[in-house]
Amino acid sequence: MFLEKPVVTFRNSQPRAHLIDIESATELEPALKLALTRPDELMARINSYTLIHEAHRDCQCSERVLDAVDEFNSLARKGLKRKPLNLIRKWQVRKKLHFYPLLHKISNIFK
Repeated sequence: MFLEKPVVTFRNSQPRAHLIDIESATELEPALKLALTRPDELMARINSYTLIHEAHRDCQCSERVLDAVDEFNSLARKGLKRKPLNLIRKWQVRKKLHFYPLLHKISNIFK
């Protein structure tokens, strides 16, 4: 629907005005023919629905993403704090996994 194409649904639990909802398989062919004609009233309802749910349909989405990345990078250069080293958490994970590479290196030296 966000590509401005009609949608045919089958026994939709929440039928809406912007959908073409059918209840039986025999209604499928007429519903598809209706969808392919793209009636003005249905297309207006689809357009109003998509504008509510996707307000940024001005073809500037990529530019907004790049601006946000530039803004984040400029904040990072101004001194965002680094993550803490958190040695206790690292030790807990290594202990749980029995992963002690330094001990293995030392034990290999004395063999």
